[in-house]
Amino acid sequence: STVTDEKTAQRLKCSSIHLDESTDVSDCATLLVYVRCVWETEFVEDLLCCLNIPNGTKGEQIFSVLSNYVVTECGLSWANCKGITSDGAANMTGRNSESRRQLVKTSALNSRLFDQLCAGMGADHTHLLFHAEVRWLSKGRGLTRIYELRNEIHAFLLEKKSSLAEMFTEEWLFTVSYLADIFSSLNELCLKLQGQNDDVFQNWKHILTFQKSLKLWLAQFRSPKPSHYMFPTVLKHIEDNDVTDTQVKHLTGLIVAHLVALIDNFEHYFPKDRYDILHDKRWIQHPFDFESPESLLELGLTASEETELLQLSSGQTLKRRHESMTLSSFWVSISSEYPVLSKASILLLIPFTTTYKCEAGFSVLTKIKTKYRNRLNAAPDMRVALSSCTPNWDVILKNKQAHLSHYPGKLP
Repeated sequence: STVTDEKTAQRLKCSSIHLDESTDVSDCATLLVYVRCVWETEFVEDLLCCLNIPNGTKGEQIFSVLSNYVVTECGLSWANCKGITSDGAANMTGRNSESRRQLVKTSALNSRLFDQLCAGMGADHTHLLFHAEVRWLSKGRGLTRIYELRNEIHAFLLEKKSSLAEMFTEEWLFTVSYLADIFSSLNELCLKLQGQNDDVFQNWKHILTFQKSLKLWLAQFRSPKPSHYMFPTVLKHIEDNDVTDTQVKHLTGLIVAHLVALIDNFEHYFPKDRYDILHDKRWIQHPFDFESPESLLELGLTASEETELLQLSSGQTLKRRHESMTLSSFWVSISSEYPVLSKASILLLIPFTTTYKCEAGFSVLTKIKTKYRNRLNAAPDMRVALSSCTPNWDVILKNKQAHLSHYPGKLP
């Protein structure tokens, strides 16, 4: 673990980090920090550190713990850090900390009775999915499962004489069918944004495509003859149930209002000026589309950048290399030939675009630090489990003494 720490620190000449905080099984606040840096001919992503936050999780306290590790323990400078990605909040524990009571899942007896009821009614599923505010990908599946088991849940609530059974009106079920579809679409977008070695251009394309889809759906619902083809659960609900035109018209109005709010929220978090910046930097993604001098004028490049880009776009050998390599690896590989363009490209590509790595890391933490090992310092184990660095075995073994049983001829 220590050797891997040192090896990671040696790579951080030009890097970006992304971080997230969570609470482990022993109620200790844990900060995971991943780093993306240039190493040899490509970008490398690795775990930088797993730190305990002893005195609270405000932004100042998180930065103090992280800065102490980066500057004091690793001897690095913040000047080498070209980007920081978090979940957007100084306090990363979330606003909703109160417990939520769930009738079906509140006891093992209720859960078993519900399973038997679903099996007796011939349902495709016998379990409801837990709701968790931090697991966004569970929202679409959870709502879909609720809709699929709507009759079984209603019968269970009636048997329990619960007031929640009164919610199961036609309008409410219609609304649930829409929410199941729209959250499933959001889940698909989230999955596209996750993964290793992502870059800002890939995620820009996915988000822009989804924003255009929202506007298309809004136009469909605002047309004289609204179409529901983009929401299969809603369409199936209309076809399988005796839904009146008045109810369809009412729900269509609710869907329109929700889509408008969703579009406004996307435009708030992803404003047009951000897209304009990426549009001006499109030469990073497609450097060989600007072969003529006239096409370079609209890019707003410096004189040295224009000269290098004109030379670069004329090389067929580099064009074949560009097609066979990842975008980041291509720009790193030509850093000596085109230093100005390479530096500008790396500065844009090296920041993380999501906190996917940290979220995956916390899943590993829950497996390592269980309730039976709640006093464990998980940092060394997390380093070994998550680091992509290969330990220098020669250095490790050189400082270790072999057991005498390895040398049977020298036993006394």
